[in-house]
Amino acid sequence: MTINVGRTDRIRRFVLSVLYMAALYLLLDGNERYLALLAVIPMTTAITGYCWHYAMLGVDTRSEEEKAGSEVPLMGGHMHTKGV
Repeated sequence: MTINVGRTDRIRRFVLSVLYMAALYLLLDGNERYLALLAVIPMTTAITGYCWHYAMLGVDTRSEEEKAGSEVPLMGGHMHTKGV
């Protein structure tokens, strides 16, 4: 399983899934609130960096820098690259 979701795509997926989950939970009543759990799918792809739809279609949204192995961390901080 190779990472095929870029940093910008991952952040966008995570933020939108949180907003989707909150909006559906607040706007719907009763058992309809379970629809908010659908937001777990894009949230999971944001966290793991892997989207099976992208894999099937051969899509990779990582930047050239991310593909080269010097990936930028998703939520700030420092990452060590090989050989450093």
